[in-house]
Amino acid sequence: RVDRVELRRHGPAAPLGPDLESSEGEGIPVPKLGPSQQAATGMTRAESDPARLADGHLAGRPFRDSSLMETSDSSLGSGGRYGRKLLGVVLALLAGSLAGVQSVPATLYNQRHKQAPATDVVFPQCLGIYICSSAIYLLYAALAKLSGWRVPHSAIRPAYLSGCIWAVGFTFMISGISSLGFSVGYTLDAVGPIVVASLLSIFVFKEITERKQLALYSAAFLLQ
Repeated sequence: RVDRVELRRHGPAAPLGPDLESSEGEGIPVPKLGPSQQAATGMTRAESDPARLADGHLAGRPFRDSSLMETSDSSLGSGGRYGRKLLGVVLALLAGSLAGVQSVPATLYNQRHKQAPATDVVFPQCLGIYICSSAIYLLYAALAKLSGWRVPHSAIRPAYLSGCIWAVGFTFMISGISSLGFSVGYTLDAVGPIVVASLLSIFVFKEITERKQLALYSAAFLLQ
């Protein structure tokens, strides 16, 4: 772990270890940061370049140590941990409730306009989601800018791509609901993504590996 980058001129360049690099041939030893150390410091690959460190481009930038964050999490105590779990359960229930009714307006429209194509509701709903999510992100970015927080703008691209994939799935869901009814069509649409996400989580990303967690997840999936 790199706690401090201390730059001192020692005259002629001395032989450096495998973890050190000289900056621009000036004999200033600067540690090379690996991927895990870059994540701990909050630096990108380009920002952790020894030449940039020696030139002082990151002077005054706050250092983020993962061990300090782990210590702060462990210092919450049992009450703090249970409070966070309770908050997570409440937010999950709220998200599930909102997701369960997000297709009701489109279904009501299709029932009242049976002559219109079922997919007429896709564009208005996708446009509304795009406008609302963009407004939330811009508001957050503005508050973060005023507070001095870093805003991960790179998260926009994968989120936008995920939204495009969701829009395609929503189109098929509306078509299925119009043919099978809301109770059958939406149920299949709600369980299908969980099956795909479960397979990716277990077999591709290896997020669940222990037997106890796999058993709990399987039981929750069957209840679903």
